[in-house]
Amino acid sequence: MVTYFYHLCGYQLTNISDTAPKKPAIWLLSTIAFVWSFLLHRPALLNFGKAIPGSKDGDTLRGHWSAWAAAEDPWLIDTTLCVWPDGAHLLALPPFSLWMVSPFTNIFGPETGLSALVVIHCLLTIFAGYFLSRNVDIKPWPAFCVGLLCSTTPGLVESLTAGVYEYQTIGWVLLCFGAMIRSCKGNWYWGFVAGFFYMLSAVECGYYGSAGALGTIVLFLAFTRSLRGLLGAGCAALTVAGLAYLTYQNFLLALGKFRFTGGEMGVDPSEFIERPSLGPMEFWAAMPGQSPPPPPPGQPQPHVSTPTLAHWLALAPAIYYSVRRSWWAIFLMVCYLLIAMNSPFTKWWSENPLGEYARILRYFATPMGIMMSLVIGFGIDEFLKRRPQKAWLISMSFALIIGCYGARKALLKYPLLWTPDVPQFAKDIAAD
Repeated sequence: MVTYFYHLCGYQLTNISDTAPKKPAIWLLSTIAFVWSFLLHRPALLNFGKAIPGSKDGDTLRGHWSAWAAAEDPWLIDTTLCVWPDGAHLLALPPFSLWMVSPFTNIFGPETGLSALVVIHCLLTIFAGYFLSRNVDIKPWPAFCVGLLCSTTPGLVESLTAGVYEYQTIGWVLLCFGAMIRSCKGNWYWGFVAGFFYMLSAVECGYYGSAGALGTIVLFLAFTRSLRGLLGAGCAALTVAGLAYLTYQNFLLALGKFRFTGGEMGVDPSEFIERPSLGPMEFWAAMPGQSPPPPPPGQPQPHVSTPTLAHWLALAPAIYYSVRRSWWAIFLMVCYLLIAMNSPFTKWWSENPLGEYARILRYFATPMGIMMSLVIGFGIDEFLKRRPQKAWLISMSFALIIGCYGARKALLKYPLLWTPDVPQFAKDIAAD
Protein backbone atom coordinates (compact mmCIF):
# COMPACT_ATOMS: atom_id res chain seq x y z
CA MET A 1 0.00 0.00 0.00
CA VAL A 2 2.80 2.42 0.89
CA THR A 3 4.64 1.60 -2.34
CA TYR A 4 1.45 2.25 -4.30
CA PHE A 5 1.08 5.62 -2.56
CA TYR A 6 4.50 6.77 -3.71
CA HIS A 7 3.74 5.70 -7.28
CA LEU A 8 0.42 7.55 -6.99
CA CYS A 9 2.43 10.72 -6.49
CA GLY A 10 3.58 10.28 -10.08
CA TYR A 11 7.28 10.65 -9.42
CA GLN A 12 10.21 8.29 -9.72
CA LEU A 13 12.19 7.94 -6.53
CA THR A 14 15.46 6.71 -8.04
CA ASN A 15 17.14 10.03 -7.21
CA ILE A 16 15.80 10.24 -3.69
CA SER A 17 19.30 9.61 -2.45
CA ASP A 18 22.66 9.69 -4.13
CA THR A 19 23.41 6.09 -3.29
CA ALA A 20 20.12 4.37 -2.48
CA PRO A 21 18.53 2.31 -5.29
CA LYS A 22 14.87 2.69 -6.15
CA LYS A 23 13.20 0.03 -4.00
CA PRO A 24 15.29 0.55 -0.84
CA ALA A 25 14.63 4.30 -1.11
CA ILE A 26 10.87 3.77 -1.02
CA TRP A 27 11.06 1.50 1.97
CA LEU A 28 13.64 3.72 3.62
CA LEU A 29 11.15 6.58 3.71
CA SER A 30 8.39 4.25 4.83
CA THR A 31 10.53 2.82 7.62
CA ILE A 32 11.48 6.29 8.83
CA ALA A 33 7.81 7.31 8.81
CA PHE A 34 6.79 4.28 10.88
CA VAL A 35 9.65 4.75 13.35
CA TRP A 36 8.84 8.47 13.61
CA SER A 37 5.17 7.73 14.32
CA PHE A 38 6.11 5.08 16.88
CA LEU A 39 8.42 7.48 18.73
CA LEU A 40 5.78 10.20 18.79
CA HIS A 41 2.99 7.95 20.02
CA ARG A 42 4.94 5.22 21.78
CA PRO A 43 3.07 5.59 25.12
CA ALA A 44 -0.26 5.00 23.38
CA LEU A 45 1.13 2.07 21.39
CA LEU A 46 2.81 0.49 24.41
CA ASN A 47 -0.38 0.75 26.48
CA PHE A 48 -2.93 -0.63 24.04
CA GLY A 49 -6.20 -1.24 25.84
CA LYS A 50 -5.05 0.38 29.07
CA ALA A 51 -5.12 4.10 28.31
CA ILE A 52 -6.61 6.64 25.89
CA PRO A 53 -4.54 9.33 24.14
CA GLY A 54 -5.70 12.57 25.75
CA SER A 55 -6.26 14.11 29.17
CA LYS A 56 -9.09 14.04 31.69
CA ASP A 57 -9.74 17.76 31.23
CA GLY A 58 -10.66 17.61 27.55
CA ASP A 59 -13.03 15.70 25.29
CA THR A 60 -11.18 12.41 25.68
CA LEU A 61 -14.14 10.60 27.24
CA ARG A 62 -16.43 11.87 24.50
CA GLY A 63 -14.00 10.42 21.94
CA HIS A 64 -13.87 7.15 23.87
CA TRP A 65 -17.64 6.86 23.81
CA SER A 66 -17.78 7.93 20.15
CA ALA A 67 -15.32 5.22 19.14
CA TRP A 68 -17.43 2.57 20.86
CA ALA A 69 -20.68 3.91 19.39
CA ALA A 70 -19.31 4.12 15.83
CA ALA A 71 -18.13 0.52 16.06
CA GLU A 72 -21.45 -0.71 17.47
CA ASP A 73 -23.66 1.20 15.04
CA PRO A 74 -21.91 2.63 11.94
CA TRP A 75 -25.02 4.69 11.07
CA LEU A 76 -25.29 6.86 14.18
CA ILE A 77 -27.40 9.43 12.35
CA ASP A 78 -30.41 7.40 13.45
CA THR A 79 -29.52 5.05 16.29
CA THR A 80 -31.09 3.42 19.34
CA LEU A 81 -27.83 3.07 21.26
CA CYS A 82 -29.14 5.84 23.50
CA VAL A 83 -32.59 7.30 24.35
CA TRP A 84 -34.04 3.83 23.78
CA PRO A 85 -36.58 3.00 22.36
CA ASP A 86 -37.06 6.31 20.54
CA GLY A 87 -33.41 6.62 19.53
CA ALA A 88 -31.39 9.73 18.76
CA HIS A 89 -29.47 11.48 15.99
CA LEU A 90 -25.73 11.39 16.66
CA LEU A 91 -22.64 12.48 14.75
CA ALA A 92 -19.48 11.00 16.22
CA LEU A 93 -16.41 12.97 15.17
CA PRO A 94 -14.39 12.23 13.12
CA PRO A 95 -16.98 9.88 11.54
CA PHE A 96 -15.02 8.31 8.69
CA SER A 97 -11.90 7.78 10.80
CA LEU A 98 -13.91 6.15 13.57
CA TRP A 99 -15.49 3.82 11.02
CA MET A 100 -12.04 3.13 9.59
CA VAL A 101 -10.69 1.93 12.96
CA SER A 102 -13.93 0.19 14.00
CA PRO A 103 -12.40 -3.30 13.38
CA PHE A 104 -9.74 -2.49 15.99
CA THR A 105 -12.42 -1.15 18.30
CA ASN A 106 -14.62 -4.24 17.95
CA ILE A 107 -11.76 -6.65 18.59
CA PHE A 108 -9.60 -4.82 21.15
CA GLY A 109 -11.86 -2.11 22.57
CA PRO A 110 -12.27 1.67 22.07
CA GLU A 111 -8.99 2.48 23.84
CA THR A 112 -7.08 0.58 21.17
CA GLY A 113 -9.31 1.98 18.43
CA LEU A 114 -8.49 5.56 19.40
CA SER A 115 -4.76 4.81 19.64
CA ALA A 116 -4.90 3.26 16.17
CA LEU A 117 -6.74 6.34 14.86
CA VAL A 118 -4.06 8.69 16.17
CA VAL A 119 -1.16 6.66 14.75
CA ILE A 120 -2.85 6.10 11.37
CA HIS A 121 -3.44 9.83 10.97
CA CYS A 122 0.14 10.58 11.95
CA LEU A 123 1.32 8.32 9.10
CA LEU A 124 -1.28 9.81 6.76
CA THR A 125 -0.08 13.34 7.55
CA ILE A 126 3.52 12.39 6.75
CA PHE A 127 2.66 10.80 3.42
CA ALA A 128 0.15 13.54 2.54
CA GLY A 129 2.74 16.25 3.29
CA TYR A 130 5.16 14.42 1.00
CA PHE A 131 2.48 14.16 -1.70
CA LEU A 132 1.69 17.89 -1.54
CA SER A 133 5.37 18.86 -1.58
CA ARG A 134 6.21 16.70 -4.59
CA ASN A 135 3.34 18.28 -6.52
CA VAL A 136 4.99 21.69 -6.13
CA ASP A 137 8.32 20.30 -7.38
CA ILE A 138 10.12 19.99 -4.06
CA LYS A 139 12.81 17.31 -4.22
CA PRO A 140 12.08 13.99 -2.43
CA TRP A 141 14.16 14.45 0.72
CA PRO A 142 12.97 18.00 1.49
CA ALA A 143 9.43 16.86 0.63
CA PHE A 144 9.72 14.05 3.16
CA CYS A 145 11.01 16.58 5.68
CA VAL A 146 7.81 18.59 5.11
CA GLY A 147 5.72 15.52 5.87
CA LEU A 148 7.59 14.89 9.12
CA LEU A 149 7.24 18.52 10.18
CA CYS A 150 3.51 18.49 9.40
CA SER A 151 3.04 15.51 11.72
CA THR A 152 4.65 17.43 14.61
CA THR A 153 2.77 20.70 14.21
CA PRO A 154 2.20 21.98 17.79
CA GLY A 155 -1.52 22.38 17.13
CA LEU A 156 -1.86 18.64 16.58
CA VAL A 157 -0.14 17.88 19.88
CA GLU A 158 -2.37 20.32 21.77
CA SER A 159 -5.58 19.03 20.19
CA LEU A 160 -4.53 15.50 21.12
CA THR A 161 -4.06 16.64 24.72
CA ALA A 162 -7.57 18.06 24.63
CA GLY A 163 -8.94 14.78 23.24
CA VAL A 164 -10.32 16.53 20.13
CA TYR A 165 -9.50 13.73 17.73
CA GLU A 166 -11.06 15.31 14.65
CA TYR A 167 -8.16 17.77 14.52
CA GLN A 168 -5.76 14.90 13.89
CA THR A 169 -7.25 14.53 10.38
CA ILE A 170 -5.24 17.32 8.73
CA GLY A 171 -3.84 14.77 6.26
CA TRP A 172 -7.08 14.86 4.25
CA VAL A 173 -6.56 18.60 3.68
CA LEU A 174 -3.00 18.02 2.45
CA LEU A 175 -4.19 15.37 0.02
CA CYS A 176 -6.89 17.76 -1.20
CA PHE A 177 -4.33 20.52 -1.77
CA GLY A 178 -1.94 18.20 -3.61
CA ALA A 179 -4.68 16.88 -5.89
CA MET A 180 -6.03 20.40 -6.46
CA ILE A 181 -2.61 21.61 -7.59
CA ARG A 182 -2.34 18.69 -10.01
CA SER A 183 -5.75 19.38 -11.47
CA CYS A 184 -5.07 23.11 -11.88
CA LYS A 185 -1.78 22.33 -13.62
CA GLY A 186 -3.68 20.47 -16.34
CA ASN A 187 -4.30 16.94 -15.03
CA TRP A 188 -7.99 17.77 -14.89
CA TYR A 189 -9.17 14.33 -13.70
CA TRP A 190 -7.40 14.96 -10.39
CA GLY A 191 -10.14 17.49 -9.73
CA PHE A 192 -12.45 14.65 -8.77
CA VAL A 193 -9.85 13.46 -6.25
CA ALA A 194 -9.45 16.96 -4.84
CA GLY A 195 -13.20 17.36 -4.43
CA PHE A 196 -13.50 14.00 -2.70
CA PHE A 197 -10.74 14.74 -0.19
CA TYR A 198 -12.12 18.22 0.46
CA MET A 199 -15.52 16.81 1.39
CA LEU A 200 -13.86 14.12 3.49
CA SER A 201 -11.87 16.74 5.40
CA ALA A 202 -14.98 18.92 5.88
CA VAL A 203 -17.08 16.03 7.21
CA GLU A 204 -14.29 14.88 9.51
CA CYS A 205 -13.59 18.36 10.89
CA GLY A 206 -15.61 21.45 10.04
CA TYR A 207 -12.69 23.74 10.87
CA TYR A 208 -10.55 22.03 8.25
CA GLY A 209 -13.43 22.36 5.81
CA SER A 210 -13.30 26.13 6.31
CA ALA A 211 -9.50 26.25 6.06
CA GLY A 212 -9.55 23.94 3.03
CA ALA A 213 -12.07 26.12 1.21
CA LEU A 214 -9.81 29.16 1.56
CA GLY A 215 -6.80 27.08 0.53
CA THR A 216 -8.38 25.67 -2.63
CA ILE A 217 -9.42 29.16 -3.75
CA VAL A 218 -5.83 30.37 -3.40
CA LEU A 219 -4.49 27.29 -5.19
CA PHE A 220 -6.93 27.80 -8.05
CA LEU A 221 -5.75 31.38 -8.52
CA ALA A 222 -2.07 30.47 -8.16
CA PHE A 223 -1.83 27.41 -10.41
CA THR A 224 -4.54 27.64 -13.09
CA ARG A 225 -2.88 28.62 -16.35
CA SER A 226 -4.80 26.66 -19.00
CA LEU A 227 -8.24 25.50 -20.03
CA ARG A 228 -7.39 22.00 -18.81
CA GLY A 229 -6.56 23.49 -15.41
CA LEU A 230 -9.85 25.36 -15.43
CA LEU A 231 -11.59 22.09 -16.30
CA GLY A 232 -9.84 20.40 -13.37
CA ALA A 233 -11.03 23.09 -10.97
CA GLY A 234 -14.52 22.67 -12.38
CA CYS A 235 -14.37 18.93 -11.76
CA ALA A 236 -13.37 19.61 -8.16
CA ALA A 237 -16.24 22.05 -7.69
CA LEU A 238 -18.71 19.63 -9.28
CA THR A 239 -17.53 16.79 -7.03
CA VAL A 240 -17.87 18.96 -3.93
CA ALA A 241 -21.35 20.07 -4.97
CA GLY A 242 -22.52 16.50 -5.57
CA LEU A 243 -21.03 15.10 -2.38
CA ALA A 244 -22.26 18.08 -0.36
CA TYR A 245 -25.80 17.45 -1.58
CA LEU A 246 -25.62 13.76 -0.67
CA THR A 247 -24.09 14.59 2.72
CA TYR A 248 -26.74 17.19 3.45
CA GLN A 249 -29.56 14.81 2.56
CA ASN A 250 -28.18 12.05 4.77
CA PHE A 251 -27.16 14.25 7.68
CA LEU A 252 -30.15 16.60 7.54
CA LEU A 253 -31.91 15.20 10.61
CA ALA A 254 -28.81 15.32 12.76
CA LEU A 255 -27.72 18.74 11.51
CA GLY A 256 -31.18 20.15 12.14
CA LYS A 257 -31.16 18.90 15.71
CA PHE A 258 -27.61 20.10 16.35
CA ARG A 259 -28.63 23.51 15.13
CA PHE A 260 -30.98 23.90 18.08
CA THR A 261 -29.24 21.85 20.75
CA GLY A 262 -25.61 22.08 19.63
CA GLY A 263 -22.97 22.31 22.30
CA GLU A 264 -22.69 20.51 25.58
CA MET A 265 -24.67 23.19 27.41
CA GLY A 266 -27.64 23.10 25.02
CA VAL A 267 -26.75 26.49 23.50
CA ASP A 268 -26.67 27.26 19.81
CA PRO A 269 -22.95 27.70 18.91
CA SER A 270 -23.89 30.73 16.78
CA GLU A 271 -24.88 32.53 20.00
CA PHE A 272 -21.34 32.34 21.39
CA ILE A 273 -19.99 35.88 21.64
CA GLU A 274 -16.43 34.91 22.42
CA ARG A 275 -14.35 33.43 19.61
CA PRO A 276 -11.15 32.27 21.36
CA SER A 277 -8.15 33.34 19.30
CA LEU A 278 -4.38 33.49 19.50
CA GLY A 279 -2.96 36.36 21.50
CA PRO A 280 0.50 37.82 22.11
CA MET A 281 0.90 35.83 25.32
CA GLU A 282 0.55 32.54 23.46
CA PHE A 283 3.25 33.51 20.98
CA TRP A 284 5.46 34.54 23.87
CA ALA A 285 4.77 31.21 25.57
CA ALA A 286 6.29 29.44 22.56
CA MET A 287 9.67 30.85 23.57
CA PRO A 288 11.95 28.66 25.72
CA GLY A 289 11.37 28.95 29.45
CA GLN A 290 8.09 30.85 29.21
CA SER A 291 4.89 29.70 30.90
CA PRO A 292 1.68 29.35 28.90
CA PRO A 293 -1.06 31.97 29.32
CA PRO A 294 -4.29 31.23 31.22
CA PRO A 295 -6.65 28.86 29.40
CA PRO A 296 -9.18 30.39 27.00
CA PRO A 297 -12.83 30.75 28.06
CA GLY A 298 -14.50 27.41 28.66
CA GLN A 299 -11.25 25.43 28.51
CA PRO A 300 -9.78 23.76 31.60
CA GLN A 301 -6.10 24.02 30.64
CA PRO A 302 -3.70 26.18 28.61
CA HIS A 303 -3.59 25.49 24.90
CA VAL A 304 -0.34 26.55 23.20
CA SER A 305 -0.69 25.79 19.51
CA THR A 306 1.61 28.40 18.01
CA PRO A 307 4.77 27.32 16.14
CA THR A 308 7.91 27.12 18.21
CA LEU A 309 10.98 29.33 18.11
CA ALA A 310 12.69 26.72 15.93
CA HIS A 311 9.93 27.07 13.34
CA TRP A 312 10.27 30.85 13.19
CA LEU A 313 14.06 30.70 12.96
CA ALA A 314 13.84 28.28 10.04
CA LEU A 315 11.04 30.23 8.38
CA ALA A 316 12.95 33.50 7.93
CA PRO A 317 15.74 32.17 5.67
CA ALA A 318 13.25 29.86 3.94
CA ILE A 319 11.19 32.86 2.84
CA TYR A 320 14.34 34.65 1.72
CA TYR A 321 15.53 31.75 -0.43
CA SER A 322 12.20 30.61 -1.86
CA VAL A 323 9.75 33.52 -1.95
CA ARG A 324 9.41 33.35 -5.74
CA ARG A 325 8.27 29.72 -5.53
CA SER A 326 6.46 29.73 -2.21
CA TRP A 327 4.62 33.08 -2.31
CA TRP A 328 1.21 31.39 -2.40
CA ALA A 329 2.07 29.20 0.62
CA ILE A 330 3.34 32.28 2.48
CA PHE A 331 0.10 34.08 1.64
CA LEU A 332 -1.99 31.17 2.92
CA MET A 333 0.14 30.92 6.06
CA VAL A 334 -0.39 34.61 6.82
CA CYS A 335 -4.13 34.35 6.16
CA TYR A 336 -4.48 31.39 8.54
CA LEU A 337 -2.40 33.21 11.13
CA LEU A 338 -4.52 36.37 10.95
CA ILE A 339 -7.73 34.35 11.13
CA ALA A 340 -6.40 32.52 14.20
CA MET A 341 -5.67 35.92 15.78
CA ASN A 342 -9.16 37.23 14.87
CA SER A 343 -7.54 40.05 12.95
CA PRO A 344 -9.81 42.70 11.38
CA PHE A 345 -7.91 42.14 8.12
CA THR A 346 -9.47 38.69 7.75
CA LYS A 347 -13.03 39.47 8.79
CA TRP A 348 -13.93 38.99 5.13
CA TRP A 349 -13.37 35.27 5.73
CA SER A 350 -14.07 34.65 9.42
CA GLU A 351 -17.47 36.34 9.17
CA ASN A 352 -18.67 34.85 5.89
CA PRO A 353 -20.73 31.61 5.76
CA LEU A 354 -17.62 29.47 5.23
CA GLY A 355 -15.73 31.08 8.10
CA GLU A 356 -18.29 31.91 10.76
CA TYR A 357 -18.80 28.22 11.48
CA ALA A 358 -15.35 28.15 13.09
CA ARG A 359 -16.17 29.58 16.50
CA ILE A 360 -12.75 28.81 18.05
CA LEU A 361 -10.45 30.70 15.72
CA ARG A 362 -7.26 29.58 17.45
CA TYR A 363 -7.63 26.19 15.76
CA PHE A 364 -6.54 27.81 12.49
CA ALA A 365 -3.05 27.69 13.98
CA THR A 366 -2.81 24.08 12.78
CA PRO A 367 -3.28 24.77 9.04
CA MET A 368 -1.02 27.79 9.54
CA GLY A 369 1.66 25.47 10.93
CA ILE A 370 1.20 23.13 7.97
CA MET A 371 1.82 25.96 5.50
CA MET A 372 4.81 27.07 7.55
CA SER A 373 6.26 23.55 7.24
CA LEU A 374 5.76 23.70 3.48
CA VAL A 375 7.54 27.06 3.21
CA ILE A 376 10.44 25.63 5.24
CA GLY A 377 10.51 22.72 2.79
CA PHE A 378 10.74 25.17 -0.11
CA GLY A 379 13.67 26.86 1.62
CA ILE A 380 15.50 23.57 2.18
CA ASP A 381 14.91 22.62 -1.45
CA GLU A 382 16.41 25.92 -2.66
CA PHE A 383 19.38 25.56 -0.32
CA LEU A 384 20.05 22.02 -1.56
CA LYS A 385 20.49 23.28 -5.09
CA ARG A 386 23.89 24.40 -3.85
CA ARG A 387 24.70 21.13 -2.02
CA PRO A 388 22.63 18.35 -3.56
CA GLN A 389 24.98 15.61 -2.37
CA LYS A 390 23.96 16.28 1.27
CA ALA A 391 20.20 16.19 0.65
CA TRP A 392 19.33 13.41 3.09
CA LEU A 393 21.57 14.74 5.87
CA ILE A 394 20.40 18.34 5.70
CA SER A 395 16.72 17.44 5.30
CA MET A 396 16.66 14.96 8.16
CA SER A 397 18.62 17.35 10.38
CA PHE A 398 15.96 20.01 9.90
CA ALA A 399 13.20 17.46 10.49
CA LEU A 400 14.78 16.17 13.70
CA ILE A 401 15.61 19.57 15.18
CA ILE A 402 12.37 21.39 14.32
CA GLY A 403 10.10 18.35 14.56
CA CYS A 404 11.37 17.11 17.91
CA TYR A 405 11.26 20.60 19.38
CA GLY A 406 7.76 21.15 18.05
CA ALA A 407 6.55 17.83 19.47
CA ARG A 408 8.56 17.97 22.68
CA LYS A 409 5.38 17.89 24.74
CA ALA A 410 4.38 14.55 23.17
CA LEU A 411 7.92 13.20 23.45
CA LEU A 412 8.46 14.21 27.08
CA LYS A 413 4.95 14.12 28.58
CA TYR A 414 2.57 12.26 26.31
CA PRO A 415 -1.09 12.83 27.30
CA LEU A 416 -2.69 9.60 28.48
CA LEU A 417 -5.94 8.99 30.32
CA TRP A 418 -5.75 5.64 32.08
CA THR A 419 -8.91 3.57 32.01
CA PRO A 420 -10.00 1.71 35.17
CA ASP A 421 -10.27 -2.06 35.20
CA VAL A 422 -13.82 -1.71 36.55
CA PRO A 423 -15.97 1.25 35.39
CA GLN A 424 -17.34 3.55 38.09
CA PHE A 425 -20.95 2.68 37.30
CA ALA A 426 -20.17 -0.99 37.93
CA LYS A 427 -18.67 -0.10 41.30
CA ASP A 428 -21.76 1.94 42.18
CA ILE A 429 -24.08 -0.93 41.27
CA ALA A 430 -22.01 -3.40 43.30
CA ALA A 431 -22.06 -1.08 46.32
CA ASP A 432 -25.82 -0.49 46.11
